[in-house]
Amino acid sequence: MNRYKYLLSIEGNDVATGLKWMLYSNSVVFMSRPTVATWAMEDLLVPFVHYIPLANDYSNLLEMVKWANEHDEACQEISKRATSSWNICG
Repeated sequence: MNRYKYLLSIEGNDVATGLKWMLYSNSVVFMSRPTVATWAMEDLLVPFVHYIPLANDYSNLLEMVKWANEHDEACQEISKRATSSWNICG
């Protein structure tokens, strides 16, 4: 999975279990705002700073992928911030 430019994180009944490694992967994470937080403080992640935000029903997924494709530099920064933040918090 680490070879992919974009990753989709989906919560289930709890925090998305793969989120931590996704943030650390150097890929750009697409996700809705976390509704559950653990010791890793997922609720402190900031949209367009640490991840690309999605609507809770994922209805804007295609729109956000299009945005990401058109803003490659911003996505690289988002990925770097997510990875470096995870190094501090994780």
